[in-house]
Amino acid sequence: PVDIALDHDPLGDTSDAGGPYLIEVTATSLTSSPVASVDMQYRTNGGTWTSSELLAANTADTWVGSIPGVGTLGRVEYYFIARDADDNAEWSPEGWEPGDAANGFEAGTQVQVFFDDFETAGDNGWTHDMLAAADDWQRGTPVGEGGDPTAAYSGNNVWANDLGIGAAWNGKYPFNVDNALHSPLIDLSAEGRVLLRFQRWLNTEDGYWGDIGSVEVDGSPVWATPIAPSEIITNTFDDEWVPMDLDISTEAAGNATAQISFRMESGSTEEYGGWNIDDVE
Repeated sequence: PVDIALDHDPLGDTSDAGGPYLIEVTATSLTSSPVASVDMQYRTNGGTWTSSELLAANTADTWVGSIPGVGTLGRVEYYFIARDADDNAEWSPEGWEPGDAANGFEAGTQVQVFFDDFETAGDNGWTHDMLAAADDWQRGTPVGEGGDPTAAYSGNNVWANDLGIGAAWNGKYPFNVDNALHSPLIDLSAEGRVLLRFQRWLNTEDGYWGDIGSVEVDGSPVWATPIAPSEIITNTFDDEWVPMDLDISTEAAGNATAQISFRMESGSTEEYGGWNIDDVE
């Protein structure tokens, strides 16, 4: 049961690499046991997690602290664990365990090396293929079929599994498919650190049942929808555009021909809307 409500506005990207970065979180007990402590775990560039105990502010239920600056350039991730006087714990962001999900922001100067919002007349080098059963990738304006959005994140067009336009389409991926959308080759030979950002609207059954939406760089997975440890339902059902921010430096930095792929695999139990993608950078 939820014993503590945690509320925090995640920090956004900043050009200030020197920091510190001020943190404020509201922790409200939902029982008669008061909040006793709020601990923040943070790390930079995927390093070791560091613990910092937040301080109770003068405002009721408010806890404050700070994260040190990164120096020159880096990604900062952090999450919270609150405990009440009975040692009940709650964490934010939510996940199976504390730290399974974290807030994150970039500190330092960034340079955009690639961007596509899919608004040009042609496909700009984007391709798609079928690995099994069907290739249902389409570029166009979403119409809300099968759990898809009713509009693009920006402009008019997205890339998606089955846009639901026309009699032969219902907005849902079929059973037992394996297909992928591939970016044009991107020259990242001069880049020492690379972030992939895009907007997603994704609907899939849990990977336990064989439905997996994933992101790959040159065929190597860098992100995927969850696979529950048992028949627990953890379907991914987006009902709004969700920003994604992935550090793909290991796979892409220094690569003159990097290629981003969005892959959809499905089993034989349910059909859902699959990927909708916009504003890839």
